[in-house]
Amino acid sequence: MSQQTHNRPRFPMRRTLITPAALSMLEQVGLSPVALLDRHCGGDWGELVADDIAENELALLTGKRLL
Repeated sequence: MSQQTHNRPRFPMRRTLITPAALSMLEQVGLSPVALLDRHCGGDWGELVADDIAENELALLTGKRLL
């Protein structure tokens, strides 16, 4: 399923943390955590199932937790 992304953030980023293990894994595969956060903030929900995508869209409207 193709997801629509936006050039600007769809929600405000607050304090963001990453575990050392997650950072190490991203470095090993050559992915930038900043680039991934930028995609997420733009509405690219990654490989979520349709129900989780719908939950994220609803969360943007209600202020609930994003997946």
